Amino acid sequence: METASFPVGQELQKVKYELFDWEEQPSSVALVDDIATAVCLQWGDLSEVRITWRNPSYWEEEGLDFGGTQKKGTESVDVSARWKPLIGATLDRVTPLYSNAFTHRTWAIRLEFGNGTNLIIALGALKEGIPSYMPDNLIVTASEIIARAYWPSNSDEYCTETSAWGA
Repeated sequence: METASFPVGQELQKVKYELFDWEEQPSSVALVDDIATAVCLQWGDLSEVRITWRNPSYWEEEGLDFGGTQKKGTESVDVSARWKPLIGATLDRVTPLYSNAFTHRTWAIRLEFGNGTNLIIALGALKEGIPSYMPDNLIVTASEIIARAYWPSNSDEYCTETSAWGA
């Protein structure tokens, strides 16, 4: 994962989701958002980091991807009001979370801000309101409790050494 693409020391200015027409707008009170395509973070230096899921040929290549262009049929929706405690906060640290020590597939990332808040973006989807592993979808939360409780399936196909929060 390219943590260099995240501008540590910059203030978060805007959070946008790329949504399909059929996706619902995220609830302003939900603790977790379920996003089918991408999360875009705009920083004080006007740089933008786009976080999406990698479209793998093999399951060994599943993971988060950083960059790329907006998918056809999606609309970029500003959800900054949803993440108000993060807006204007300075990014202090980026923690990539790997599926295991051998593949270094980034399945989740935790962004830590100077005001004590965090933003966690991971592969997954909400199934009956519960974060569940899905390699072609993203979940977004600022909740440490939810991130610590969320582990992908420990099947032979996808074995992880950490929760979405980290060790």
